[in-house]
Amino acid sequence: MQLIKKWLTFFTVLLIVGCNSDLDKSIPEDSNWSQYQLDNGLRYHLYPTEDKEISIRLMIHAGSMQESDKQKGYAHFVEHMAFNGSRHFTGNEVIRLFEKTGGSFGADINAFTSYQLTAYKMDLSDKQHLPLALTWMRDVADGIEFSPEQVEREKGVILGEFRASRSENEPLFTKAYLEAVKGTVLEDKDPLGTEDSVKQASAKALKDYYRRWYQPQNAELIISGNISNEELSTLITQQFSTWKNNGKPAVNKQRGHKINNGSYTLLVGEMESPSLHFLVDRGPIAITTYRQQYQYWLDEVTQQLITQRLQAAFNNAAQAVQYSGSYSQWIGYNRYAAASIAFSADNREATQQLFLQTVRSLRDYGVSQSELESIMTGYRNTLSNFDNEWNKRKPLQIVDDKVFAIEQAMPVQSRETNRQALNEFVTYIDLKRVNKNIEDLLSSNLSWLQGYSASESLSTLEQELIKLPDVYAQTGFKPLELQDVTSELKQPKAQGEIVSRTEKEGDFTVWQLSNGVEVWYQRDPQAGQRAHLVYASQGGKAALTPDLYAASDLLPQSAARSGLGEFNGAQFDSYLRKKGVAVYPFIGFTFHGLEVNTEVKALPLALNTIFNISTEVKVEPRQLEAVKQEFYENNNAYYGSPEGQWYKAINAETYQPHSRHRFVLNSDIASVTTDQLLQVHQRLFHYNRGNKLVIIADLEPAQIAPMLRKYIASINLSNENVSLLNFDNQYKGELAPLVEVNQGNEKGTMLLTRLINTQKRAKSAKDVFAEDALQRIASARLLDEVREKRGLDYSPEVYPVTQDGEWGSDWFVTAKVASEDLKEVQLALKTIFDGLANSITEEELSTAVKQLAVAVEPINDDPIQRAWFYSRYLIHGYGIEALLDIEGTANSITLDDLQQKANWVFGAKSKKLTATLSPQS
Repeated sequence: MQLIKKWLTFFTVLLIVGCNSDLDKSIPEDSNWSQYQLDNGLRYHLYPTEDKEISIRLMIHAGSMQESDKQKGYAHFVEHMAFNGSRHFTGNEVIRLFEKTGGSFGADINAFTSYQLTAYKMDLSDKQHLPLALTWMRDVADGIEFSPEQVEREKGVILGEFRASRSENEPLFTKAYLEAVKGTVLEDKDPLGTEDSVKQASAKALKDYYRRWYQPQNAELIISGNISNEELSTLITQQFSTWKNNGKPAVNKQRGHKINNGSYTLLVGEMESPSLHFLVDRGPIAITTYRQQYQYWLDEVTQQLITQRLQAAFNNAAQAVQYSGSYSQWIGYNRYAAASIAFSADNREATQQLFLQTVRSLRDYGVSQSELESIMTGYRNTLSNFDNEWNKRKPLQIVDDKVFAIEQAMPVQSRETNRQALNEFVTYIDLKRVNKNIEDLLSSNLSWLQGYSASESLSTLEQELIKLPDVYAQTGFKPLELQDVTSELKQPKAQGEIVSRTEKEGDFTVWQLSNGVEVWYQRDPQAGQRAHLVYASQGGKAALTPDLYAASDLLPQSAARSGLGEFNGAQFDSYLRKKGVAVYPFIGFTFHGLEVNTEVKALPLALNTIFNISTEVKVEPRQLEAVKQEFYENNNAYYGSPEGQWYKAINAETYQPHSRHRFVLNSDIASVTTDQLLQVHQRLFHYNRGNKLVIIADLEPAQIAPMLRKYIASINLSNENVSLLNFDNQYKGELAPLVEVNQGNEKGTMLLTRLINTQKRAKSAKDVFAEDALQRIASARLLDEVREKRGLDYSPEVYPVTQDGEWGSDWFVTAKVASEDLKEVQLALKTIFDGLANSITEEELSTAVKQLAVAVEPINDDPIQRAWFYSRYLIHGYGIEALLDIEGTANSITLDDLQQKANWVFGAKSKKLTATLSPQS
């Protein structure tokens, strides 16, 4: 029987391409990549582009698998030491030098270590500093210095990384992974090693590992950007040909190891809900043949269909879940198809029953043509916009794709190869083939994972796990043939007018509509066959009374579950999917609106959807109750944890009881009614508060104008009795100097310092840019003082939390440190705050401004992000001129501007609150 099933699976995949005899033909490597090798064994790969940016990756094919039992964590330790002094760079000089070119440590200059790979990255804004970057990469090869003093200091940083990423209270999937690798070659090969091995490491021992494995025959260099192969080859030869080969054979990577495919019942993490999951082994991640490519896409379609059916089932049943869906899980070199459902412990029986019923029904009866069409629309739209999306790729994406391909031993597909394969897949896929794949996947040998909470009985659940395969083997129910909803969305009864049209700098056409909405349209060929829209205004919770704050948190999800017009939630979601429209409602603290991404051909529907959502809302009481249950469970999971209790205490000590920033608790949620949800919708979407609609697409303005008249200008907006927005955060007059919670269950202490200045200041676009620059300077000083000089934490952070439109400033500084180092960290923070308040340098300003310009500039190539930025700057009165000249705006910030802002944020007039979460006594 098993042999027959395997043969049928092969036959099904073969049918996808009409019995194409070339199905097992190898996929060719993208010919734009050129590969070379130096005499010492170093391979390098070059991909020229017309972008001004250049991205570089150095791959060392060695990681924790190459460590001896006495070297646990050494591969990772060596990676850290590459940033702490080398042949041409002292200490952290390499980080500072590249920050001056516009790069940011972490985002543009970084590295990672895994089981069999250590990779170093540099993303440059232009090729001016390429020789310097290659000099550092060459230093990484055999010039890391391993100063004993730097090694000892870096131990504190790595131990901080243990605190940050290896928590005592492990999340469910970490526990499941550790169970899955027991007895395999991976069991004792955590790339971080052990805390003891890190503490005992010496400069000599690290250097021994380094010299053994950092060899040219184990290395590959990957570069993409606007530079010729000839020029790059010359630079690489000059730098790397002197790297001596020790004569040992190159690393032979082990890609065939498997994990245990058992089933487990494990305790969930402290902020997680009970859950049920299954995994199916789908073979290697590597796609080397067309058969594997088609099977990957077929599985992807299957997983989207499982997700769609699950969400529809729980929506139709008005049953609360924390999440549901199917997805790919990549573990090592293998791909797994997975599906998950999470719920409250009280709802386990009913939720698991519906989950299993739904999956069994899919397994035994498949999906309908209508369901399949709602998924395949996305693939067809990808094809229609293929060249446009391909052309947006930047060097950093190109080199990262290559690194992944090399690590997985697979080719990088060219534009034409990928397009042709996708076209064949979309052309030949049909309902019969998809349903056969669903049956195959869901009939496979499933590995089950039950996540249980501390309130549940482990022994009972373990018995249920034993029975689970038999329960799952039961025959599924056949779905009833449901009549499709055929009515379209509500149409406006009367058409509005365009009052004026103006052409503005930046290729903008601006229309003023008769209802007060202002439309900003930018024509952009980069949008291709898609249009990106944001319809928004100031408001959000700032437009509501305190009794409606909780209702505003529930409205988006309750409305999504309830649907629109004659559609229920699942039907409306499927309807929009089939048309290629995605809608994302949002209600923030000071703004609200709709983000919409759509196929250009569906732009009328997208605008009609904005009209419908803005003019009416449907809320079914049973769906509101389901959403409440989801909130209850989320709150119970979070506020039941030590971290949740800590942040709840900080929040309560900071804000007055009626502040919109006070946490919404279960007691607030319980009393919310459908009438309150309708009130929230009325107050947010029925009034004109300077509403703006931003559209980015590749259309003639004359094509858009009629749609604006019909759908947007016809939204009935009131200009009367528009309540003034309340941007006062309502901080407490006196802050508690110290908030201590001693209930932590992790090693170390979490420290938060909060700096609040309630002085009112108007904010301009220049202020927004200056705040960003100040955060970059503050982050650099924090990392330098706390991480690099003192080795007290791995990733301390500093960032503003004030929302657009709000008065004053409010900044968080966080660190997770060894409890015995708490006082030293606090002294370091005082030094940082005093320094920022009084003595920022021209050099720091220049570096931050360069980084800011480099970080924001990519929005010019990303219509989705650009539409969001334009909307934000328009509704909050910043204007968009600053975004049309990013470099000029950044350079307009003077040292005096920044010093005044720094003094305002970090100086004596800011109130300071210190909060600690320490382990239980």
